[in-house]
Amino acid sequence: MTAIHGKFSPSQLPRIVRCPGSVQLCRSIPKRGESEYALEGTMLHEVLEECLIKEEFNLPSTIIAQYSLDQEQKEAVQDCLDWTFTLRMGEAMADDAIESIESTVNLGHYALQYNCPQLEEVYGTLDYSRVAPSLRKAWFMDWKFGKGVEVFPDSEQLKAYALGKLKTYEFAKQFDEIHLCIGQPRLYAGNPFKVEVVTPDELFAWLKERLVPALQDAVTADPSFHATEKGCMWCDAKIVCETRQQAAMEAAMEVFALHAKLPQVDVDHVSKVLNILPDLKTYISDIEQYATLHISAGKTLPGWKLVAGRSIRKWYDEEAAKKWFEEQYGFSEFDMSEMKFMSPAKAEKKLKKDIGKDSVKDDDFLALIDKPEGKPTLVPVEDRRPALEFQSVEEKFAEYAVGADTAGELD
Repeated sequence: MTAIHGKFSPSQLPRIVRCPGSVQLCRSIPKRGESEYALEGTMLHEVLEECLIKEEFNLPSTIIAQYSLDQEQKEAVQDCLDWTFTLRMGEAMADDAIESIESTVNLGHYALQYNCPQLEEVYGTLDYSRVAPSLRKAWFMDWKFGKGVEVFPDSEQLKAYALGKLKTYEFAKQFDEIHLCIGQPRLYAGNPFKVEVVTPDELFAWLKERLVPALQDAVTADPSFHATEKGCMWCDAKIVCETRQQAAMEAAMEVFALHAKLPQVDVDHVSKVLNILPDLKTYISDIEQYATLHISAGKTLPGWKLVAGRSIRKWYDEEAAKKWFEEQYGFSEFDMSEMKFMSPAKAEKKLKKDIGKDSVKDDDFLALIDKPEGKPTLVPVEDRRPALEFQSVEEKFAEYAVGADTAGELD
């Protein structure tokens, strides 16, 4: 797989739409090499592409060996294959369905229509698509192999991919449903496979009202800058951005002002400060990262140094270790292995894969599982997770009083 990306790559659009000024500023920053996480993601994309092209929906052992996949990587790829197979054999099954794997898409077709030549430079590689004209539906999938940051399907990146792919079909306006899909199988928390259904009209409205103005702004002599958590998250220039620096200074002043008044404060002030804390924390992290890179480059930083963190021992070669224990002490692989009952999540996958049973709908299976409530986490109201419900002291006391009165009546 050779990923093709334009000057305004769809993967950069979440940043560009929020902060058009970042385009020119990022070009002034030396390009960083790909991280080990990015390289791993590229490799897993290649594995998935190879399987889908060969229509191998059970990850072959030959591919596992070829790419030296570990257990987590194998499970991630298999989850994506399972999702794709289920889509093909279920909701998207149609005789006229058109499937594409790792296809190059671009928005250049819209440049003249919207008087925006910058759209010529918006192109990239769409991971997977399935279009069913007879169903008047289309599915566009972006695979993500990151673990920590959850990605949602209503992103600028997927909207651009969808618009680019739709342009290749003369009947694009005839679709009733456009399914924007994110597959993030290694996500720590959240839904690994998400779908957002939109209409072509909604996509074209976003193109006209959001993307085109941002691209036109980005190439002006004085583009606009906006410091936001999502826009700054993956920006290469955030450490030198004056707009972000100013926002961080203002945020720090708000934090100190609030802290000086604790605990006698206005709750509205607390809410305001909580809204600005995430980016301030990131700004602090950026400074720590800069210091780490500075020392790693062989330079000195007065009063600071880098030391080795905690590490976990592992076998250089597990097969060689098995052989050594067998030769030295007569231990078999069974003697040196620890058996552990699989988790509910893995059991669900096994039932679905081995016998085609949907355990999610099996009451007896669900009765075996204890799912304790997670630790309460503070998030903005815009977060998509449902809010926990709590009672005030007054409400709890009122319930107790009602219960006491009822008990007296029963006596």
